[in-house]
Amino acid sequence: PDNASPLLVSHYISPKMAVLLKQKGIEYVDCAGNLYLNKMPLYIEIGGQKHAPKPPGADRLFRTAGLKLVYQFLRNKQSLNATYRMLADDAGIALGAIGSLFGELEKRGNLIIEDGQRQLHAIEELLQRWQLGYLETLRPKLLLQRCQLAPGYSIAQLPERLKQLPDGKQVLIGGELGASLMVSGFVPQSAVFYLTPEQQLKLMLQLHLTPDPNGSITMLQPFGRKCSWTGWQPEGLTLADPLLTFAELSGSETDQVAQKLYNQYLAPRLR
Repeated sequence: PDNASPLLVSHYISPKMAVLLKQKGIEYVDCAGNLYLNKMPLYIEIGGQKHAPKPPGADRLFRTAGLKLVYQFLRNKQSLNATYRMLADDAGIALGAIGSLFGELEKRGNLIIEDGQRQLHAIEELLQRWQLGYLETLRPKLLLQRCQLAPGYSIAQLPERLKQLPDGKQVLIGGELGASLMVSGFVPQSAVFYLTPEQQLKLMLQLHLTPDPNGSITMLQPFGRKCSWTGWQPEGLTLADPLLTFAELSGSETDQVAQKLYNQYLAPRLR
């Protein structure tokens, strides 16, 4: 409505910030119990409620190690019942972290145990939270380089160029380029390559790529042992797992492609 005004909802609003908000006429409420409503039919002000500190280890599930482990579960639900050592090796994380991460999954309601078997629960919510954590926390730590193509080349030509390289199959293809190879009728505008730091410079020279912080090609370092897809692969190429490719498609222009990717490759896993 025309007479509507903003209401700020926050985990915590400090006393200093509360004063500034009231001066601007902005109503607010936070999780500590501080509240300011100044319009009909409610006039309420509660202040001085202190910020409750987070318990040690809170949100560890969506830090680097936790995101790598959750990836294993979303990729293959059966891995929930693998040994701790196998999970640590596959995810590329410390063995000692597995137990506490399982505990956090259970506290969040994403893990239940029936007849001695672990099962994922509220999977859709976990997938959404993992995708956000991947983009905000894990992906920046995997970044090796962003590059731009040399003039005269296009993203769509990259698969054929990779096929011509002796070690082209060692590069995992993801992002929009990977999605275009899984979903027909989509023209990619960018690409993600998963490769080791030792492969990076060689591939840049072979494909005539130049460093560019705004480039359309992103090089990421794979983690653990399960970043490649075990399903269908185009001849002479290697695709990254559809879960990683799905996570990269977060823009409005790729929403339809992401939905197709989800319906065709992820939904059957998560059922």
